Amino acid sequence: MDIEWVEIPAGEAIIGLNEKQKRSLIKRLHQQVGGLWQLFTSQRKRLKAAEWWISQIPDEQRVRLNKFFVSRYPVTLQQYVDYQRQVGHPISTLSQRNLDYGWGKLPVFADYENALAFCRHIQARLPTSLEWEKVARGPEGWLYPWGNKWDSRRANVVQRIAKELPKDRQPPSSWASEVDAYPTGQSAYGVWDLVGNIQEWTSSTRNFALPKGGNWQAHVVRRYPIRLCDDLAWIYNLLAMEIPNEDGRAHAEWYIGFRVVRD
Repeated sequence: MDIEWVEIPAGEAIIGLNEKQKRSLIKRLHQQVGGLWQLFTSQRKRLKAAEWWISQIPDEQRVRLNKFFVSRYPVTLQQYVDYQRQVGHPISTLSQRNLDYGWGKLPVFADYENALAFCRHIQARLPTSLEWEKVARGPEGWLYPWGNKWDSRRANVVQRIAKELPKDRQPPSSWASEVDAYPTGQSAYGVWDLVGNIQEWTSSTRNFALPKGGNWQAHVVRRYPIRLCDDLAWIYNLLAMEIPNEDGRAHAEWYIGFRVVRD
């Protein structure tokens, strides 16, 4: 299996956000969708939802991680189909059509169990949530792979790639971009496609608080996939963001892929 590995050195990682960063994000959020915008029910709902996501970001902490190797890109459709052929799994019609179009570099969408099976096949594993965040935020703990300032030109977060696709391409692939489409969005470690595009599985689970009280434990999925022209892309793509997913099989076709790690 042709995987390009990047070495992530042992050392300290900055995880989560401090109170100053959270207050800054909430202030920017209210500037964008607060004030008179709250006269509209849809905007009030968006504001409340975004505030809840910010509240779920863990507090800043520093952790030490051992050296590991991570794939430079998320696992692509071509790599996943190659694996399926090696183990004798059938290839879906959509996958074959995308390959026929020459879109083998699209990230593959996979449920949790299939992602684990791929990892076992190549003697790798899924990253932990802490490892994923270190890769994405770099040694300085940036909010984004390229720094602390949001820049939608560095990732697939607006309606750009979709306009260039063949007209008979079917959703959900029409919103995904190839894993090497945004070279200016790579992290300090040289890892690509860590913002926008698709979500990625990790091996971690965490207790999530529900907005109306209570909590549940779920697999951690890193970052949020941004659909076309979402003007809140910056808030959903915070590198400290974690979102829950309880049933990987039920969401296998909804923008969840993965990258792989080796010790």
